Amino acid sequence: FSKCGTTTLRSLLAEHPGIFMPRGETWFFSSPGPPKWQRYRRIFAEAAPGALLGEGSGSYASFTGEKATRARILRAYPRIKLIFVARDPFDRIESSFREFHNSGQRFGIKCPWDLDTALDAIPHLIEDTHYEARIDNFRRFVESRQILVVFLEDLAADQATVLRRCFEFLGVDPAAWKPRARRRLNRGSLKFYDTARMRELRDAIYHPAMDRALKTLPLAIVDPLLEKLGMRKRFGEGHLDWTTSARDRILDAIESGTRDFLRTYGKGHDFWPRFAAAAARRSRGEAEPATRPDGGAAMTPTAPPPLPADSGRAPVIIV
Repeated sequence: FSKCGTTTLRSLLAEHPGIFMPRGETWFFSSPGPPKWQRYRRIFAEAAPGALLGEGSGSYASFTGEKATRARILRAYPRIKLIFVARDPFDRIESSFREFHNSGQRFGIKCPWDLDTALDAIPHLIEDTHYEARIDNFRRFVESRQILVVFLEDLAADQATVLRRCFEFLGVDPAAWKPRARRRLNRGSLKFYDTARMRELRDAIYHPAMDRALKTLPLAIVDPLLEKLGMRKRFGEGHLDWTTSARDRILDAIESGTRDFLRTYGKGHDFWPRFAAAAARRSRGEAEPATRPDGGAAMTPTAPPPLPADSGRAPVIIV
């Protein structure tokens, strides 16, 4: 699922000598229009002969165009193996909120600064957290043995055990993988958001040529420069500032399905601590705290005043 550790898991699986996965998300099967198979094949040009080919694109589990995406994947690879990565829904929503601020402007998305307004403006924040509904889009069309669900929290706690499950699911020798330094990629704390001044400039001096240039330059180049100019800021560590209304809206939408999802995949209803704590506070009629329980500052960015063709082996996709 998007913003649930797809980048980290893909990187770890790619360390296995029998697996090849390209860096980055291809979005190949979720992109509209005729598939450009030659371009897709070139992505895997460096794969060793006989390697299991795979990729990781969180967009494949997004509610936007999900039926068409699933149809494209299964039409090309009916025996595909799918690994879904899930995390605490409140963590996923925060990570998605940060990402929409970090890169949304490249797709014409102006993410509101406060979470309540963002939930209205960007349906993905809630809809893509409906894990039970999103996975059901695939589960109804493939055999159960083609799907593996792992949890980001388990990966963080016991990386070796989770990876062994993945390797066994994919049919490669777990012993061939040699552990390296632990890593956590695509960290939300390093994401950027526009200051009010930057957003005003985007609106006031918009020019198609400048817009194209900014979209062409990598964020890794643009954002540090804008940060030095005081136009973009990092989110930093910590949770967002959740209002009681935002909490209740999320729970109204996903609580029942989330409990079903946890039960289906062998977890207790309290496995995700933030989800369980929020549900418990609501059941007791308690409001959300203004800051994190450990006393840290809330991190809402408040505006300042004015695959190649089937080769006989089922490929893998991480979503």
